Amino acid sequence: MKTHWLVSLIAFCAILSANAEAATEDLPGPIAFLQKHDTQVQAILAQAPTDTLPSNLRTDIKKHINAAFDFEELSRLALGAYWQERTPEERAHFAATFSGIIEEQNFDSFLRYYREGKITYESEEIAEGKAVVVASVPLKRESVEIIYKLHLVKADWRVYDLVIDGV
Repeated sequence: MKTHWLVSLIAFCAILSANAEAATEDLPGPIAFLQKHDTQVQAILAQAPTDTLPSNLRTDIKKHINAAFDFEELSRLALGAYWQERTPEERAHFAATFSGIIEEQNFDSFLRYYREGKITYESEEIAEGKAVVVASVPLKRESVEIIYKLHLVKADWRVYDLVIDGV
């Protein structure tokens, strides 16, 4: 009887694993996810008559750039062991504050990348619901390497860490 139960459990786990793999196969890959966001931002930038962005376009661009990020996971990683010591309210407050900082910091960098160069996605590695995408941006005076670390959140990719030129 115990053997039958164990065999059933193993079969059930195999089915779940196969279903999870099939579900991720139907998703666009992480590069396609990032390229979709790039296309949306480029379309908004094309509406700008000059280098100075009107506030409504700045807001739209920020929205599209930041939609790619998982700010709660970024916050959890930033706090490390201290995350568990915080109450849900403190975590939410930190995530809101931290995301505001990241949103502003990323905006200027990515705006420069979109204007001066074209982000080229060079590789992606996917394993167990996580992905690493390596990209480069040739700018006027330099080339910048960006490493995106993504994971699946509610059947969609989200960036949970970003390394720009090793930082």
